[in-house]
Amino acid sequence: MDELPASKLLNLLKLGSPVAEFDSALANYFVETDTFSQLVNDGGDTIAGDKGSGKTALFRILKDRFAEYEALDDVEVIAAFNPAGTPNFQRLIDAGVLDEGEYNGVWKTYVFTLAGNWLLDLYETARPGSLDQLEDLLQRTGLRVREGSPKSLFERLLAFFRPRTIEATTAFTPDGIPIFTSKMTFESPTPPLEEPDGFVPHDEALALLERCLEETGFSLWLVFDRLDEAFQAVPEVERPALRALFRAYLDMQDLTRVRLKLFVRRDLFARMIEGGFVNLTHINSRRISITWEDDDLYVLLHRRLIESEAFLAATDLTRESSPDDVFSFVFPAKVDPTSKRPTTWNWILTRIRDGNDVKSPRNLVDLIIKAVEAQKRREAQQPRVIGTGGPLITGDALKRALSELSEARVEDTLLAEAGETAEFIKRFENGKAEHNAESLANLLGKDAPELTKRLITLGFLEPVGKTYKVPPLYRQGLKITQGKAFQTLEGQPEDDANEDDE
Repeated sequence: MDELPASKLLNLLKLGSPVAEFDSALANYFVETDTFSQLVNDGGDTIAGDKGSGKTALFRILKDRFAEYEALDDVEVIAAFNPAGTPNFQRLIDAGVLDEGEYNGVWKTYVFTLAGNWLLDLYETARPGSLDQLEDLLQRTGLRVREGSPKSLFERLLAFFRPRTIEATTAFTPDGIPIFTSKMTFESPTPPLEEPDGFVPHDEALALLERCLEETGFSLWLVFDRLDEAFQAVPEVERPALRALFRAYLDMQDLTRVRLKLFVRRDLFARMIEGGFVNLTHINSRRISITWEDDDLYVLLHRRLIESEAFLAATDLTRESSPDDVFSFVFPAKVDPTSKRPTTWNWILTRIRDGNDVKSPRNLVDLIIKAVEAQKRREAQQPRVIGTGGPLITGDALKRALSELSEARVEDTLLAEAGETAEFIKRFENGKAEHNAESLANLLGKDAPELTKRLITLGFLEPVGKTYKVPPLYRQGLKITQGKAFQTLEGQPEDDANEDDE
């Protein structure tokens, strides 16, 4: 290749977005991991992962490509949530605090409403089998909405089923769905003033839906996501609402034509089952954990690096170039060029991981995007010309990117999700990275053992032998420096001089 200004090559890179919701080219570099294969082959119903692990990406590719997979020939994938904007389930907060039985009724009614309206919209005329009966029931419950979105259908449901705390004719109830004498029009914005004639049991309504799907030959996967956003900072609603959703999922296991696919953050799932959950083994037997192997992350990075045709043309690289060749052109062999330091790829892996050894694709992509931007700033001050040998991005740019990534993850992930534990995390600020039981007791107080467990669950502390370390991902964001926060046998604090050699 001809020598070119590094700034020009950096501008040609198209790495996409670290957030799947905002990445229009996601399908171009999506990696079909073992997790995705399990999902497509119906290996589970609960898909659990950490923030940034790719739950939304899994849903987007599943929704867009399900028709391409033989295993899903007779399946329609339907979003039960709105992918953008305020989460539709957040409206449950406005209903006040209900008990699990009432929330259970909400979820079952919503499944019936969403799937029933979808099916009826397909058959405006010449309806086979029991579809007219389904139409009649949805109209008598006030839940028939033509071409309704998940958001509009959920709002309709909440409008017709007011909580007991508000003076109204109906209430959320585990007994069934209220039905009325008169049929409501599609446009009816509010429930009728009359008392309902009675209730149709949820199981009866869902059995009718199952029969209609059997008669028309459809099977539905209803995908629930964004549950962590819906009830954020409202634990009195979050816990019973989510427990009720999983209870509704278990209650519907006898249905073969309607399946719920529940995408949930791992920490949210842990909070939900805290204190016990009846038949948890049934949920776990159909649970898929989102995991990323190091090789999967390497493939993901490679696909993003070769996404730009202009970049490939300028560098003489091709889509057939090996991942190692592309990587060695873009990055240095080592971030710190000394013999004892790790390779750049190993350095990256140890910096994007949390204390639970979770390496999320979001952290990887975010780190590289920030490194590109840091390198652009450097090129504006000290321009370079790049030839065949590279590297395009220097170790210094990667270090600057890590600092920015750490600050971002402390703010938007660690502290944002820690709840009441956030104040204790802040106590580590300006301290050392390694602690023992004594130093944690001094820092956290009398509840140190319980708080330590929480911090381990959050991935902020990692047990290493008899000590605990804050992973590099969170250090710079809290101005934590390498070393021990306790005295050694010789009575002096001792730094881990070789920690970065790993």
